[in-house]
Amino acid sequence: MASLGATAGLALAVIPGALATTSAQAAAAAPTAAPASSQDPWTATDEAPQGRRDGHRQRVAPSEYAAYTLDDAALGTLLDRAPLEGSAGAATELQVPAPSGDLVTFRIVESPIMEDGLAADHPEIATYAGRAVDSAATIRLDVTPMGFHASVRGDGASWYVDPAWNGDDSLYLSYLGEDLPDAEKHLVEPELDELDGTHSAAPRAGETEQGAPVIHRTYRLALITDQSYARYFGTENVIFEKVTLMNRVNQIYNDDLAIRLDLVDGTDQLNFATDELAYGADGPCGPTGCFAPNQFANGCSGSLLNRNLFAASQVIGAENYDIGHVMLGINGGGVAGLGVVGGNGKARGCTGLPQPEGDFMAIDYVAHEMGHQFGGNHTFNGNQLNCGGNKAAPAVEPGSGSSVMAYAGICRQDDLQPHTDPYFSQWSQQEMTAYIVSSPTVNEVQTVQLVGFDTDGESFTVSYDGATSAPITRGVNYTTTGIRTAITAVLPAGGSVSVSALGGSGALNDTGFQLTFSGSTNPLAGTDLDLVTVESTDITSVVSETTKGAMRTNGGVEAVETANHTPVVTAPAEVSIPLRTPFALTGEATDADGDEMVYLWEQTDRGVGSGTSLVSQTKTNGPLFRVFGTFADVTPAGTLQYHSPGENIADGNPTRTFPDMEQILVNNTNAATGLCPDAPAPPTSGPSNVPVPTRDCFSEWLPTIDYVGSPQAGNDVPLSLNFRFTARDLDPTAGGYAFANTRVLVDNTAGPFLVSSKNVAAAAIAGRTEVVSWAVAGTDKPELAENVRITLSTDGGRTFPIVLAESTPNDGSHPVTWPNVATTEARIKVEAVGNVFFDVNDADFEIVADEAPETELVSGTEDGAIVTSGSVSYELASSENRSTFVCSLNGTPVDCEDGTVTLTDLPSGTHVFRGAAVDTIGQADPTPVVRTFTVPFNDTRFGVRNFERLTSPSAYDGTFSLARAKNAVLRGKIAGARSVALVVGGNARSGSVTVYLDDEEIGTVDLATSSPTQRVVAPVASFDSARSGVLRVVTDSKKIVRIEGVAVVRR
Repeated sequence: MASLGATAGLALAVIPGALATTSAQAAAAAPTAAPASSQDPWTATDEAPQGRRDGHRQRVAPSEYAAYTLDDAALGTLLDRAPLEGSAGAATELQVPAPSGDLVTFRIVESPIMEDGLAADHPEIATYAGRAVDSAATIRLDVTPMGFHASVRGDGASWYVDPAWNGDDSLYLSYLGEDLPDAEKHLVEPELDELDGTHSAAPRAGETEQGAPVIHRTYRLALITDQSYARYFGTENVIFEKVTLMNRVNQIYNDDLAIRLDLVDGTDQLNFATDELAYGADGPCGPTGCFAPNQFANGCSGSLLNRNLFAASQVIGAENYDIGHVMLGINGGGVAGLGVVGGNGKARGCTGLPQPEGDFMAIDYVAHEMGHQFGGNHTFNGNQLNCGGNKAAPAVEPGSGSSVMAYAGICRQDDLQPHTDPYFSQWSQQEMTAYIVSSPTVNEVQTVQLVGFDTDGESFTVSYDGATSAPITRGVNYTTTGIRTAITAVLPAGGSVSVSALGGSGALNDTGFQLTFSGSTNPLAGTDLDLVTVESTDITSVVSETTKGAMRTNGGVEAVETANHTPVVTAPAEVSIPLRTPFALTGEATDADGDEMVYLWEQTDRGVGSGTSLVSQTKTNGPLFRVFGTFADVTPAGTLQYHSPGENIADGNPTRTFPDMEQILVNNTNAATGLCPDAPAPPTSGPSNVPVPTRDCFSEWLPTIDYVGSPQAGNDVPLSLNFRFTARDLDPTAGGYAFANTRVLVDNTAGPFLVSSKNVAAAAIAGRTEVVSWAVAGTDKPELAENVRITLSTDGGRTFPIVLAESTPNDGSHPVTWPNVATTEARIKVEAVGNVFFDVNDADFEIVADEAPETELVSGTEDGAIVTSGSVSYELASSENRSTFVCSLNGTPVDCEDGTVTLTDLPSGTHVFRGAAVDTIGQADPTPVVRTFTVPFNDTRFGVRNFERLTSPSAYDGTFSLARAKNAVLRGKIAGARSVALVVGGNARSGSVTVYLDDEEIGTVDLATSSPTQRVVAPVASFDSARSGVLRVVTDSKKIVRIEGVAVVRR
């Protein structure tokens, strides 16, 4: 048998070290891998998708993922228990595999996104919403004949679960959105003259009341698709794909706005899968066809938006939907009317991509275009490439921006990052909410289709309310002016009508025309009118309603007060800061429902004019700080972590540092000189060539003497930066959010406030006194900082727990005594007392500590031990009398002041115990006692074949798996293993097992013993370097084999 080593984690367990970078983050945000059960529907696999499979197109191609197979029957059993949202039933717990291989537990409810009639037509479709048991993450998932699909977002990286192939659910991939290929993202909106609304200044009507019940709004969505979309998925699958896509769109609309978009009854008829359905006279829209011939092939355009309004109203009925959108399966771009939901142009939205699936389609594109329809403008302030022609007045994000209504990745030198962050900006939330609660005028629009009207001299009359017009004759007065004149004559006194081509755009032709009853002095405007009638002996006609007058549903067809409440949020009081000086803002929030919240700090100052290039060294107005302080670019190694380094997430930290602290620590700011590194000349094509550090510097720009604000933004007098603190509770079915604002006055006669000591790595000696100095630069005013606080970091600036001076005059210098702590990563922070600005010295330096006591281990485990007893005890001694002791387990403090400690309730995995003596002056042993030990996983962590699950108090962890058959298998995925051992029981009749890692035999274990045993640790193999793969334990004969657990040693 091979030798025994230390432990690794099975794939179904949380892998130590693969979560957040600090223990505090890990404790607050890490997913808990619930124990596998007999109903666990997921099984990890090593299978990798390779292009098409049996003719099925690969659905997603992430660079990194975790692969699984799904037991549909087991999943169905679990989902059948899920109660309907809003009902009294308890939410069902469901495990979903994360990209790391962890199973994350969610509490879910059924959350329909189809109207009742459509749902009755498709009982094979179901959608669900939920929230993670141990974090603020939310999930939307659906089950259709196209498989299981899930989207997760919250206090952690957004990730997804999808079938590997369209139409084949034999393999599922769990992946981070950042791991999808960039080539799938190329949507750019063309300029559109026909925007329905104008810029909104986001009035107070768009504000949410803090602590109030959340109003959940439902909108009926008429979602049209073309022939290319049907070809991509297969005509019979279009409805399933619409559900999957809209379930994902609904997640962000729910979390950020408490909005749900339901597919309308009749959605099946909005699948224009053939030319006849789309363009033919026998199609669902009447004799002229729903769309002009080949209109889809030209992509998204203003004329297509107008025709989409006609088509949706013809098929669904003008009064039966609140928002319409058309999706194309070609590279059609994206365009939408501004502020049209529930109004005259409610179906004016379009998105077209040659691969119309996945989160790029749903969030980056469809959610963006629908955001316009809900009144959301673009939010970027850049002016390069695509940002130049589409800039809107609410330019509250520097450069390309990164929120849903921004242009991340398509503005070259202005690009903050390649990908969109899955959040609406604070401006978008308020602007869209303002539109939702507004009262737009909805005018009657009617369409007249003419058949056989192709010869001069043919005529018809139009009647309204008993009055009949003069004849309208082809070749005589069949013009927009002639039709308007004839119809106006039969309208009530003062009534008027405008006339346009059928579909609302283009030149008038023989197919018919559109009537709009609008105008500020028109008594018919904003009213519901009877249809006009057309009479003729020469031709036939069809009159229908395209927009029902006075039917205003911009606030939703249903607005329900829910049991959830918006957070109560407080921002700090107004403060003043000097130029070119870092600062930090901290908000506070409570939630009456006890929901975990995530927070964002965003600048609200709008840019003016044509905007400002991100890499401009002169910034006079507008936003200086991006929505998130970091560039979102996930490394291949980081993508397998649940909280992926570099992924932009809204988290539970209510404090934001401006600029980002990591930039400050590497001196990547404009504080010292007022400048960032010059950007290279822009390329003639392709993405941005600006180095990421340079991008970071420009996107977190401290105000310089050039910054004067603007009257339009209202931050010029007094000169100020304005910020909003937003809290989201991420309720899965009625998301609540609230915000509070604060103003930061900018004193352009002071600053920069800069630490001048220890800017080179000169060592400090513990116990000695040294003067810390800084540049006051006019900051000693009462409104800035008459006093400062000086603190010390020993971890490179991540935390500053050691106070060197609580409050000392802001006079530029102060003596401090270095504490008796050894570190090579010391940093000094000088911060204003009673204010928010500060600075940190430029470089790590060393503190050389005085001699500390030495720690001795009197009793305890050997290093690398495997523990099956359920507890571990240690006793420590010190080389100095009257010492106390400090201990930790995996970085978390445990009480051992007297030198003794017993650790119980230990989870499975490899643990690290540290214990150090502390002398009477507070010096801790810098080389503490360190013992690594492993607690095995019990047998239930394995998938089994021909093993029986049993329980026994004598077995390790109370359970074991028993086999009496040859080639019985226990199977699980391991990662980072240095050695492997089994926990077994045996007797004289026991057999043996062979253990494999992937396809390699790594050892055998003979379980036969002269007398019965339990909880025996049987070494299998040790390795020269960490190993990962699928571990299989296979019985060699029909003799009894008893497996109680596995120890996978990672250190």
